[in-house]
Amino acid sequence: MRRSSAGLCSGQSDMTDSLPPAEQCRIAVVGTSGSGKTTLARAVAQRLGIPHIELDSLHWLPDWQMRPNDELRALVQERVAGPAWVVDGNYRNKVQDLVISRANVFVWLNYSRSVVMRRVIWRTFVRAVTRRRLFSGNREQLRTVLFSRDSIVRWAWTSHAVNHRTYRQLVDHDLPEHVSLFEHTTPTETAAWLRPLSASTELSDAAHRC
Repeated sequence: MRRSSAGLCSGQSDMTDSLPPAEQCRIAVVGTSGSGKTTLARAVAQRLGIPHIELDSLHWLPDWQMRPNDELRALVQERVAGPAWVVDGNYRNKVQDLVISRANVFVWLNYSRSVVMRRVIWRTFVRAVTRRRLFSGNREQLRTVLFSRDSIVRWAWTSHAVNHRTYRQLVDHDLPEHVSLFEHTTPTETAAWLRPLSASTELSDAAHRC
């Protein structure tokens, strides 16, 4: 059965009493690549003053090599052992069980494919053109991200339907009862949800990019 609430963590305006205080918030943010998971997670973590854990940064080694699963699981298990955090990323078959077993808030950015594709194409273009350093010093290249079999743009397109089915099953039937669910279907919904937490223009602007 799906569960949702109107707020995030108690102690903030318009928040419900049934949710934990900020220092006990353990928030998992999921969604298809390009949906804005990291932007949202970073904004929430900054506002609540709790650690932000980006799964991509733990998973990717230099030269886009993947960290071995046993090492990744050990790192994630160590990070989520803390009393409060915001984790963003999917990795359903690698570490999501570790994250969900500790989370008490679950945020699903369930955006349409068209919204996700616009975002991921623009993000990828900017990253490639500016040669922005990403996880472990890696950079995206236009030729690779647009035409390679491993293209993040292609991955976002093909994984969207799979993610929708998987998370629909999870939130409707398999999410632990103690976990508060927030499902957002548009960036506007996400911005409205984050607004009570936004203590600065910077955070408010970040919400609209989520």
